[in-house]
Amino acid sequence: MRWSRYNGAVVQKITREDVARAAGVSKTTVTYVLRDTPGTHISETTKAKVRRVAKRLGYQPNFAATSLVRGKTAIVGLLLPSQDMQFGFYYSRMIAGLVAAAKDTPYHFLYLGMDQPEKYRLCLARGLADGVVILQSDVNETHAAAVHEFALPLVTMNYLNDVGAPQVSMDYEGAVETAYDRMLAHGRKRIALVCRRDNCQPNVRHIDRHNALAERLGNRADFSHVLPESYASEDELLRTLLTDKARDGYVVDGMLHATRLARRLEEAGRSIGGDVDVIGFRVGEREAYARPGIVVLEAQPEEVGRLAWEQMETLLEGRDVAERTRLVPFVEREE
Repeated sequence: MRWSRYNGAVVQKITREDVARAAGVSKTTVTYVLRDTPGTHISETTKAKVRRVAKRLGYQPNFAATSLVRGKTAIVGLLLPSQDMQFGFYYSRMIAGLVAAAKDTPYHFLYLGMDQPEKYRLCLARGLADGVVILQSDVNETHAAAVHEFALPLVTMNYLNDVGAPQVSMDYEGAVETAYDRMLAHGRKRIALVCRRDNCQPNVRHIDRHNALAERLGNRADFSHVLPESYASEDELLRTLLTDKARDGYVVDGMLHATRLARRLEEAGRSIGGDVDVIGFRVGEREAYARPGIVVLEAQPEEVGRLAWEQMETLLEGRDVAERTRLVPFVEREE
């Protein structure tokens, strides 16, 4: 038995020698059993006894030694744009799905920051992670490419990468198609997509699908894209949208903006769900942002995290991922 200090207190540290003595076996036998070493000839009865004694004594394997022997750390890096991003509502729900899916596995997560590239690259170069999950929204391919160079299991969340790694994302393209199909089914003829572009890949994917549908379905309706960042303020944007009284359908990225637009439409005498439809994509907002009559297409971020872990675990086990791209559909809700 050894002694060590923790927060100034002296605590006992149970060793393999202690387990061997209590179980009446050799230290080598304990090592083989607790490391589950293949090719050994140890009876199941002895294995069960060693594990039972180790648990009773509170034996904890030395992380560094175990990692060295196995060539694995049981740690997966979670690479985010910055530390504060993990507390954003949308990202935190994806992370929650990822962590929950890994709950019953031996793996832990290590935060890595894109805003400290030298630090996370050094971490990966030292072999401190068995794999990396990247969570981002912007169109910057730098970090996916940098991690890919380390030849580690890699999965991207909320981002479609160009390095060939498995990827899980909300189906942003499918959300636009669902919204437009619903508008056309309700006889809407002049439909606007209100969506920022910025440096945001999900928004770019919304807009690209809008452009494709406008070209393909242009004989059925008039599709237009309104870029909010082109206006000095949201108030100016809303006033402009209300000027075109012939427009009868709005697809809005973000429930807060959709709610404000619906309120202004009602103040102008329009009937939501009557002479005009408003469909909002609920992604990073809580359910409080809603208004009667608005159709909500809601993201499922926890499912993105769950599927990302499913892909990562497959890679960690040395198997190929069956589907490189997994897209999670938006769920339709009417407020």
